[in-house]
Amino acid sequence: MEQPRDFNPLSEVMSEMGNPEARREERFEEKCVRYVLGEFGLAGQRHKLADRQFQLNGHKGLSFFQFAEEFGDCPVYLAATKIPYITKDCTIENLFNRFRTRRIVKRYEELAETIPDEHQYKPFGMIVAWPKLNRGLILHDAVANMNDNGFRMFWKHGKKSLCIEPFKKFLEALEWDPAVD
Repeated sequence: MEQPRDFNPLSEVMSEMGNPEARREERFEEKCVRYVLGEFGLAGQRHKLADRQFQLNGHKGLSFFQFAEEFGDCPVYLAATKIPYITKDCTIENLFNRFRTRRIVKRYEELAETIPDEHQYKPFGMIVAWPKLNRGLILHDAVANMNDNGFRMFWKHGKKSLCIEPFKKFLEALEWDPAVD
């Protein structure tokens, strides 16, 4: 029997071992999934997602992996993570001069490699917890909406351009009309 897929397999293993950091990361991901569901009028789907997650993995948490399985028409593949000491690693100086070596970029690349084949064609966005920003930031390779006054930074990263901006602003600009069964 095929092993159930989970977006971040290490998260579950570390959580079972009692790793409090992994549990905090899982809670942050659940919070982000709930926020996305609410923003797109899908809050009623939360229990369905949690039940499906329980069937596959034995726990009722919400994950973006399960979100993508349920809402395959979402135009971007999402993930959520916490990076310890991110504000010390991602200073303005480091972002401008050493962007490619920052932990946020390394984590983005790690998570991008775990995207299931059926979602590889989509832009990828990684939500990152950020102190004093309630919804965090998102590092993504999607086309950014330039029609608002939000703050964002862009970098050339290989063949892609990466953008970092407040997650709330990203979601407000995301054009998606979810298909709900």
